[in-house]
Amino acid sequence: MVFSCMCGGDKQEKAAAERNKKVNQYLRQHIREESETVKVLLLGPGGSGKSTIFRQVMGGCCLIGTVCNG
Repeated sequence: MVFSCMCGGDKQEKAAAERNKKVNQYLRQHIREESETVKVLLLGPGGSGKSTIFRQVMGGCCLIGTVCNG
């Protein structure tokens, strides 16, 4: 025997579907942004040139949060 409650279940389903839609949109956007990001881990002792390599790879680009001198 199946019991059905007619106490706003349709509204709850619509709200759940809307939340699901928003979460899926956020995830798709986040995945797209992350797929465009390249992450590199430079390992080595101090003084081995990790920062130098990083600057050379960046081609002298200004980094986020720094002032570019040209």
